Amino acid sequence: MIIRKATEEDIEALYEIERECFTPSWTEGQLLHEVYSDKVYFVVAQDDTGLLGFALLFRLEGYEAEMYRMAVRGGARRRGVASELWDNVRKRAKKERVKKIFLEVRASNAAALALYEKHGFARVGLRKRYYDEPVEDAVIMRLDL
Repeated sequence: MIIRKATEEDIEALYEIERECFTPSWTEGQLLHEVYSDKVYFVVAQDDTGLLGFALLFRLEGYEAEMYRMAVRGGARRRGVASELWDNVRKRAKKERVKKIFLEVRASNAAALALYEKHGFARVGLRKRYYDEPVEDAVIMRLDL
């Protein structure tokens, strides 16, 4: 498996993963916009079968960042893909002198909550009814680097 920057050529496969993992999902246009954004670090995990997953880190002003998205294709889960993506993103954040990373996770997404906690994130708040389709609370998490 390799981790590399996302490119325009990845959009179709990224959109498939996006639709599988998120409701509501971003559009192909939104994903393409992030590929070219200078404030976003957008990486993909790939093996000889194709794209396995992706992660987007949005650099905020100062020393903070937000993990916008992390997704792994259903057939590639529980193989360390998310951890590899996260390790790559964390290294990039440290290189850019980020001190805090924030993210939101659906309250029912036990696998994501466990993954982020395993990597040092702490639950710091709750946003009631943050998500649509279905309506659900978001757990706010923070990692101090």
